[in-house]
Order: sequence, then structure tokens, then C-alpha cells
Amino acid sequence: MPEDLIQLIDQLIARSTESQTVEFKASNDDAFMIGKDISALSNAAAIEGQDYAYMLWGVDDATHDIVGTTFNPLAAKHKGQELELWLRLKLSKNAEFKFIPMDYRGYRTVILRIWPATGYPVAFDGTEYIRSGTSTQPIAKNSQRERRLWEVTKSEAFEDQIAAQWLTAEETLAMLDWNTYFRQTGTPLPSNRTEILHYLESDHIIKFLDSGQYAITNLGALLFADDLQQFPTVARKALRLIKYDGERKSSPSRSQTYAHGYADLDDIAAVLQAWLPESEPSGAAYALRTSHTLRLPSENRWPTC
Repeated sequence: MPEDLIQLIDQLIARSTESQTVEFKASNDDAFMIGKDISALSNAAAIEGQDYAYMLWGVDDATHDIVGTTFNPLAAKHKGQELELWLRLKLSKNAEFKFIPMDYRGYRTVILRIWPATGYPVAFDGTEYIRSGTSTQPIAKNSQRERRLWEVTKSEAFEDQIAAQWLTAEETLAMLDWNTYFRQTGTPLPSNRTEILHYLESDHIIKFLDSGQYAITNLGALLFADDLQQFPTVARKALRLIKYDGERKSSPSRSQTYAHGYADLDDIAAVLQAWLPESEPSGAAYALRTSHTLRLPSENRWPTC
């Protein structure tokens, strides 16, 4: 499903004030200002644990009224060079952003989506910036804030990254085996969809996005995907079961890729159980069939990724 950009703007302007990760502009197109703000907002998004930060042109920063903008990032230039190219050359290599011009209820607006810093702080023209209140300031060297920023940018976990996004509530639940989540955690099944989504969000299985839509994390997909092939970031991690003839790995006799997430241990065990050998030695007076049984741990908890 495509992202609902109208709802995204609705959510952003509904905030009472600008935040560490949202900046409103009317038509200010100063290239140095934009570069510094990208650095600051990207670093702030990393510290705040946000999926994105935003700059939004066409909004009065005091009233949050939509006023429209004359800023056109696709045509803008700085010193004869395309603005976006100039920004990418001036920003550190880990900076990622995207301009999205769009019509919002009859007004021209521009969304600048900014990804959080990863690996190390985002710098502009060799300087790292951060938000201080609603203003952009260079990060003081050797300060506690700089140390904190380095910590969070170096420790981003794969499990927390997004596997699928811009989903409706219905699409989110359809892509996940959420019944297994409640069975494995021993949590009583809620009576409504809102509570189901709340539980999944609290355990970082899904995320609620600024647009009002949902995302599924890599953790959620790995554990509870109904079909891992729907998630490009984890599709290659699908569990593959292989049976070999004898002890040599060069002679597999059977293989099967398990399409679901890892958490349904009973289902995985059922597949393996069907492959276990059976023997039927016969004696003079009777025949005895011997079956091998796969035993799971008594506490059915999903694996740690």
C-alpha cells in the first residue's frame, strides 16, 4: 500500500509545537540552512529513536497553518549545481533523505523525509549538528550529548529496523501470525483489533508510523511472518530443513523451506517429526515398529534473534 502523505501532513501539523525531529518552513530555500537541518534532524532522530525526521515547507511555524510554498527542490540550484546533489556532496556519506513535493488540499507543499543517523553522526560540511529546542546548533566536542549520539548510532539493532511499512491495521495483521504471539507469550487473546495492535507494538513486533499507518519490524517478520517471502529484508533468512542420507552433506535426500516465522515451534516440529525414521524389526512371534519422537523444550518461548 502506498504511503498516505495527506495523513502524514495532518499528523505533523497537529502537533502543538515543533519537536526535535520536525521542522516547519514557509519558503526558506537557503541551501546551508537545509544542510545543517538535515544533519541536526538526522542525529536527533537517532537519539529519539524515531524512524524518520521531517522538514515540511508550506507551513507557518508559529500557527501550523498551511500557507503553501514557492520552494521547488527539484528545480532549485545552489551556485549553478542541483540542490540535492550539492547537499549530498556536503553531507557525510551516511546521510539519507528524500524530497517529496505534493499538493495538500490545494496548497503546494514539500516534505523532506530524513533517515536517522546510523554508524556515526551525520555531519554537514564537516560539522555535526543537533537540535537544541527548536534551533539547530553544532554539537559540542567531547560533550555528553556527542558521546550519547555516538553510542546510539553505533548500536542500531537489525531487529528494530523496518521490514514492511505504510500498512493499514488490516494489512498488518494479515501479514502476521498474531495468534502464535499470544499463544507463545501466554497472553489472553484480546477482544478487539486495537488491543491486539497495542500488544504487538509494545513488544516491538510492529511500529506506529507518523502517517497513522503501521510498519512491521524485522523482529516481527522473523518471528511471526505468515510468509517470509513478503519481507525482502528477511526473506533469505527463511528456515530451510534438509535431510541427508547418511553422514555426508554431499548427499541430501530431501529439503524444504519453512515459509512462516520462527516462533511457531510446534509447526516446525511437526515438519521434522514426519522426517524422522521408523524401523520395524520382526521377531519370531511378533513385529515391533519403533518410532523416533522429537522432543521440544517444556517452555515454548520464541528464539532470540
